[in-house]
Amino acid sequence: MTVLHFVTDEFVPRPGGLEVSLLRTAQFLAATNAFSPIVYIRSGIHEYGDSTTVEGVPIVPLASRRASWEAPLLASSVGPRTLRSERSRLDFLLLRSLIGASAASDTATSQVIVSFFLMEHSFVAQQVAAALQLPHVACIRGTDYSRGFHDPLTFPAIDYVAHAADLVLATNTEQRIALERRGVTRVRTIIGSVPSAALQHRWRRRSSAGVRLFANCGYSHKKGTQVLLHAFGVLRDDGFPVELTITGADDEEQRAYWSALRDAAKARFGSSVKFLGHVDEEDMYALLLQSDVYCSATLGEGCSLARLTALAIGMPIVTTRCGEIPDLAADIAHVRVSPVADEWAFLEVLRRACGDVLGGAMRIDEDAVDRLRRYLTSERERREWIEALDRVSGKVHAEATRILRA
Repeated sequence: MTVLHFVTDEFVPRPGGLEVSLLRTAQFLAATNAFSPIVYIRSGIHEYGDSTTVEGVPIVPLASRRASWEAPLLASSVGPRTLRSERSRLDFLLLRSLIGASAASDTATSQVIVSFFLMEHSFVAQQVAAALQLPHVACIRGTDYSRGFHDPLTFPAIDYVAHAADLVLATNTEQRIALERRGVTRVRTIIGSVPSAALQHRWRRRSSAGVRLFANCGYSHKKGTQVLLHAFGVLRDDGFPVELTITGADDEEQRAYWSALRDAAKARFGSSVKFLGHVDEEDMYALLLQSDVYCSATLGEGCSLARLTALAIGMPIVTTRCGEIPDLAADIAHVRVSPVADEWAFLEVLRRACGDVLGGAMRIDEDAVDRLRRYLTSERERREWIEALDRVSGKVHAEATRILRA
């Protein structure tokens, strides 16, 4: 048995691709009976109450353990920089104590620290791993690379973790190559998977009337939601019979902006736009299957579960050339891409895609979809995780060995 100490910021039930990905990873590794996952949650949000598990995964929220220590800081309204710094210190001390106690209680059991998000949480986890002399697997995610890796203030922390960790797990080839250019040698790529429920669905166009655009990116500048809305408006002005549905949560710091933008769009476009909050998995599949084009003008992704799902069900996609898309869909005709951060190129790609849908020229590459559906399984992702963890811990339980040999 190997104990996996996952270190993250937020976790389910808070919605988000990273949160869902971590939950599914912990669950499918626990199902092998070779791994015992524990998720340490650094978020300052007190929302777990007395819960000790989330969907079968043991959790340790750190907020309640920090509370008495940071009460003077919160009462004094210190700046966010000071609070972040003190929380890093407190979380290092708490994690060192908690994980150290686990390691000391059973010296025959392998212990591995696994962190999500190099920019901040992996830094704390690496310090804990160094103090306890435990192996550390650091997982680079979307914003980690697309923003943090290119920010002079956060790059040093990312660079330090990438070189110090026993293994870095990238989520796409672009990330891996960027790290290798920095001289990082212990890095490998694991592309995500989709839930088995997604593979029960296959997209077919339902109607020839108009073009229904769909995005489940939420409302955030980093997802380019405002760029998508602008492109939609231009197409409407140009006479395209398009409708747009967006689901997801507001970026908390941008809520006033998105509220005003939604109000203006509803006043201008009426029932042609629908703005929904977070929807559950089955409702999401229904919305995807009822739509004609999946859209995302994102500034960067690691391995987007939302886009993976659209790929797996085989629907037309218009998005930016980043993350997992170059790895999985570089030559798929119904996946149309534009350069990242090029608003007008995104508009033109979306315009051509809508024209092809209306003119009947949007052809789905069914063979490519079949290949993707065979690849994007949790069984494949689990196998790659086990191989990576074996490389770090050197100990894989017999049940995990059986999975690798199957």
